[in-house]
Amino acid sequence: MAHSVSASRMRRLFVNRRSLLVWVILVLFFGDFTSFPFSLSVEVMRKRSQKSRFAMDFKAFILPLFILLLQEIPVHCVKPPWAGGNPSHGNVHGNPHRNPPGNPHVNPQIENVASCPEILSKRSWGGRDPIKVFYTILPIEYVIVHHTVSNPCNMERKCIPLVKNIQDYHMNELKLDDIGYNFLIGGDGSIYEGVGWHRRGSHTYGYNSRSIGIAFIGNYENYGPTKRAVEAAKDLIQCGINNNELAKDVKVYGGRQVQATLSPGEHLYDDMKTWPYFAEI
Repeated sequence: MAHSVSASRMRRLFVNRRSLLVWVILVLFFGDFTSFPFSLSVEVMRKRSQKSRFAMDFKAFILPLFILLLQEIPVHCVKPPWAGGNPSHGNVHGNPHRNPPGNPHVNPQIENVASCPEILSKRSWGGRDPIKVFYTILPIEYVIVHHTVSNPCNMERKCIPLVKNIQDYHMNELKLDDIGYNFLIGGDGSIYEGVGWHRRGSHTYGYNSRSIGIAFIGNYENYGPTKRAVEAAKDLIQCGINNNELAKDVKVYGGRQVQATLSPGEHLYDDMKTWPYFAEI
């Protein structure tokens, strides 16, 4: 019969279609780099005359797969400095947007420490690692002063448990990535690092990315701040200005000036009005 198809031809057609299906699957999984072995397979399948089914299967499947294995040559990739964290650059959280050294708008660390008051680091007071770290563009234009609405403290051994409790509350209850303030100040004038310099806190909605938040430990609706605490805050602000963390014309606000809150308390707010860089809105 003129239009009949021989059994051997049908068998070869079946093998060809099966091979094509396998290569479609390989292309979907492995991408364009299978195009070369795929073309080779097609060429092999075209030479189906005088070939057994076993030989066709070997050339259509084994040979191209062998070529694929040869293409899977391992490539050594150099890990970027920030991947996985690099303590030498001040970032141990793997953040690709860390402050790069040499950028005039950022300071990986305070360099002119002689002009700064002593700051108790987060590691020193036993603070938790942040979940995420976000950096700010320097210099910062605002300082927002708050109070913690907690018990006051006048010595390190009493302040540290309060600072730890504040961080736990912010992270566990408020679901923040870290303690909300950049710095906290005790009644004895001790300064505790929160998120620290050039990092974004979570203290004042709408101002977090362009301000630092300084919190006085205590409730200053009920009493005034100590002289040592006030002087510590002023020295800290001046330290930020001297090190280009804060703008030369930085504006200092109480929390109540920029959001609906009683913070930093009536007595502390009244004292702030005599500070350098305090600004009315």
